[in-house]
Amino acid sequence: MTTSARPSAVGPTRLVFRMADVLAANGAAYPMAGALSAAVRGRHQLDRSEYARELGITLEQVDNAEAGRTPLRLLPEAISSRIPWLGIDLTALAADPAA
Repeated sequence: MTTSARPSAVGPTRLVFRMADVLAANGAAYPMAGALSAAVRGRHQLDRSEYARELGITLEQVDNAEAGRTPLRLLPEAISSRIPWLGIDLTALAADPAA
């Protein structure tokens, strides 16, 4: 009898950490929030304009979120509510004080 392996959150979690590192290196105030925001849009596979329209938010809100200019607690609810959909290890990311 064989069982299928559960998908691992390690790869996507590492990707979000790496994206946060890049944002931090570029001076983002909230790199983890930016990385999570960008990952949410990536999950939707939409360009910035389509994504803003679909979520009912402004393009400026998308840009600020993905650039790490918006703290996690102030992300538009349309973005923050989708973070759990990413299937990443949120416990590992929760320890990041820069979120």
